[in-house]
Formats: sequence, structure tokens, C-alpha cells
Amino acid sequence: MRTKNIPIKNKLGLHVRPAAVIASIAKQASGNIYIEKNGQRVSADSVLDILLLYCRQNDLITLIADKDTDQEIIDHLEKLLLLDEIPL
Repeated sequence: MRTKNIPIKNKLGLHVRPAAVIASIAKQASGNIYIEKNGQRVSADSVLDILLLYCRQNDLITLIADKDTDQEIIDHLEKLLLLDEIPL
């Protein structure tokens, strides 16, 4: 299992468009990718689940991959989340 703690840099947080980008990337994983905030864990391949976390700028989230082979996906998501604006 791989995990990374990441602060949200986007000034609008994780709204629909960045959540859709994240879900699209997470679906490419061979295992499951999760996002956790304040003890609530959701599937990263579901836009609705991501939105339910209500992630705002500077909130700390944890990315979790249940397979070690998905480290590249976690790294890619980390790079996106550390941007001030997630490219669409």
C-alpha cells in the first residue's frame, strides 16, 4: 500500500472539473486509489465521492493506492494537486 499526504493548492479546492480529472487518472490504476480527508475515505475514481469530501484550498488529503504498482498514478496525482490550477 502506498500513501502520500498532500495539501490542496487550487484556490477553488476540488470542484467538479479537477475532480473529473482526478477520477479519470485514478481509473487507470490497476488497483484501487482512494482519497482520505479527516478520516473519511472515498474512491478516487468517483467524481461524486471526491466532491463529498468538500476539499478546500490548503486542506490536507491523503492519497492511497492499495497496490504498490500504482505508485506512478499517485505521483501523477500529487503533481496535479500541488498545482495552483489543475489543467483540464
